Amino acid sequence: MTTNRDSSGNALAGGRFGWPFTLLVIAIVALAGATIFQTMRAQRDKEVARLQAIADLKVRQIADWLGERYGAAEFVRSSAFFAEQYRRWREAGDPAGGVSLQARLDNFRASHGFGAITLLDPEGRRLWGTAGAPDEMAPPPRTAAEAAARDREIHRVGPYLDLTGRPRLDFVAPLAAVAGPVPLVVLHVDLAGWLYPTLQTWPVPSASGETLLYRRDGGQILYLNELRHHPGAALKLRSPLSGNRELATRAARGEVPPGDLIEGVDYQGVPALGVMRAVPGADWFLMAKLDRAELYGEAVQQGVWIGLAGLFALLVAGAAMVTLRQRQQLAVAESIRQSQAERLRALSLLGAIAEGSEDAIFALDREGRYILFNRAAERFTGKSTQEVIGRDETVVFPPELAQRLIADNRRVLESGASMVFEEAPIVPGGERIWLTTRGPLRDETGDVIGLFGIGRDVTALKQAEQALRESEERLRLASTSARAGVWDWRLHDGKQSWTVELERLYGYAAGTFPGVHEAFRERAHPDDLDEAERLRDEAINANQSFDFDFRVRLPSGATRWINCKGAALCDETGNPQRVFGVNVDVTERKQTEEALHWQTEELRHRNEELERFNRAMIGRELDIIALKRWVSDLSRELGRDPPYPLAFLSAAGLDQPAGGERT
Repeated sequence: MTTNRDSSGNALAGGRFGWPFTLLVIAIVALAGATIFQTMRAQRDKEVARLQAIADLKVRQIADWLGERYGAAEFVRSSAFFAEQYRRWREAGDPAGGVSLQARLDNFRASHGFGAITLLDPEGRRLWGTAGAPDEMAPPPRTAAEAAARDREIHRVGPYLDLTGRPRLDFVAPLAAVAGPVPLVVLHVDLAGWLYPTLQTWPVPSASGETLLYRRDGGQILYLNELRHHPGAALKLRSPLSGNRELATRAARGEVPPGDLIEGVDYQGVPALGVMRAVPGADWFLMAKLDRAELYGEAVQQGVWIGLAGLFALLVAGAAMVTLRQRQQLAVAESIRQSQAERLRALSLLGAIAEGSEDAIFALDREGRYILFNRAAERFTGKSTQEVIGRDETVVFPPELAQRLIADNRRVLESGASMVFEEAPIVPGGERIWLTTRGPLRDETGDVIGLFGIGRDVTALKQAEQALRESEERLRLASTSARAGVWDWRLHDGKQSWTVELERLYGYAAGTFPGVHEAFRERAHPDDLDEAERLRDEAINANQSFDFDFRVRLPSGATRWINCKGAALCDETGNPQRVFGVNVDVTERKQTEEALHWQTEELRHRNEELERFNRAMIGRELDIIALKRWVSDLSRELGRDPPYPLAFLSAAGLDQPAGGERT
């Protein structure tokens, strides 16, 4: 009889304790898996965002660089000076014109960062070249020279390999101001001077991060730059468009839109991921890529530790179940009581796994009762585990928020999929913003038995984002209301950037400022330009701030007064690198000052006239008084009463003998 009772008790106890153990295993596996998944996804998203940012940065740099080169070529094309010197030299037979033209072209090469310059006659024959210019033109620039001679437009050539096998990029600019057949100026760009080093640099430490520049060439793609793991690949390494999974060829076939993540292999055949961008103004494509192993390396290490923690939790849970099995000889009632106690104990073990996390980790059963509530969750909500376990959301949060969370939990359970929610509960520390991932907990058959949640406090991040938006808006409103524009001038390359308000002050439509100093000079009043640049340059050279007024002429013909304040930013050796300035329209102030000046002058002239009038009137009165006094003196001598009362003169001390001179 005892044996039968034990057997039945064991069977019953096994059934009672089997489900909690299964639930615990599912919770541990689900939490570990979710954490690993979140880690892998976060790592992937971070690296993809970084690749996109790097690709955008490189494309902007290359586009700006090309734009500067085109701007320099356009200056040569439209230069009347270059055309006149060429005419003097070649048409008028004046050697001095040739010397002047060659010297100015060489100076232009040095100041604009070109490697060399070649001058061709209208038939494309070489007339002259600077140091480093090829002795013989390769077919690509010869073809471009013929086209430029016909259409009198700028033609970009390359990158291509010249007759010596050296990579080159040329800009063929006709001297359009020459009447008749035009000579041609070929501006040779040294790719090793800026483009290749810029492409080879990677903004963060990386073992496999690399930037690829390429273009389509018939049924192939041609790599344009030197590659990190393939020396001498520039303009030599090709890959067929079809039949391979290279990142560049997949992007060229249009399998993935520009800017989206591309997965495949790199030019070495190594699994990699990349982001492609088209370079504006060229038929080039840029690919920022990273080896798959490096992208997931850190996440894999974290996943191993998470898996080991989950395995340890399973071992602990298994050991707890062995202990529970040893107590199955107890009575059925005692077994039920013990099973409930051990279930709570098992869940507390699961909670111990999450204690080291800074994120709030919790789990609920299908009825919405908490079965896991880690220390971070206690800290965020101000509720202890003892207060929460076995109860629902209404114990933790205010009624309205609790009902919304219960509805969110129901959606997760019904959909069977993980969801991300942004919540703003009021907790003991005040209102906080949480970003919470909630997902279903499943048993071994796939049935949903509850849900888990991982919440992160993103209040500081949201506040920082809001503060940044408010700061940018305040700056924009202040700049607009003050009619002030801000400019930034990079001295090493001459590039300038203007705010929209500054473009408006100078008569440019928004976004149309060409970004070069010459555009500023075109708007500045010629009578004020030299003095303004002198004041600015003297302040920069003395490492001092500057403050002066000057006039600008708008396309409409109007003239405006501008106040310019600014200073230079120097490197550690004291050499200026960038100049920042703020321009304010002070036309109304200048008009007021001028009006006050003219009012002051007019008042001064009126005061002078009044003073002259007063002097004249006073002199006349004194003459009349002297005449009356003479008449009075004469009347006394004749024995008559004086006809005029002049006693007031004695009282005022103005009396004097008759016939005396008035002073």
